[in-house]
Amino acid sequence: MRLAQLHENDKPVLIYSTFPSAAEAERIGGVLVDRGLAACVNIFDGMTSIYIWEGKRERGTEAAMLIKTPKVLASQVMAEVRKLHPTPTRPCWCCRSSDGSEDFMRWIAEQTASRLERTFSTSRWRRGFSAWARGRRYASTSRRASA
Repeated sequence: MRLAQLHENDKPVLIYSTFPSAAEAERIGGVLVDRGLAACVNIFDGMTSIYIWEGKRERGTEAAMLIKTPKVLASQVMAEVRKLHPTPTRPCWCCRSSDGSEDFMRWIAEQTASRLERTFSTSRWRRGFSAWARGRRYASTSRRASA
């Protein structure tokens, strides 16, 4: 099974969020990875933000975080970020992925597999992921054999 054949909810997404400090982003990102909600988080410290807050133009320094997870876990990830986030606006934005490296997309699915299995009692996800992973292993073996 190819990535394009995965059910829409099984495809990876990026969730973007900002934090008042890199330490705060790292604390929350660690929770997401440790709980199997995210395969990986990337933290970009020292980002300058310019925005309007309570009618006044503001400028501040924040840390941005990209969270990599399957779409099916996105609402849980955003709920966890909102629960743990220290600011009242608790920014979260989910961006769907239309394409990407199949090896990287498979890695995201593998890193979050235990959370998905605990979250969903149906076997649809397991059947779909297993077939996709088997297909990728077969394709990798075929490519090596033909090289």
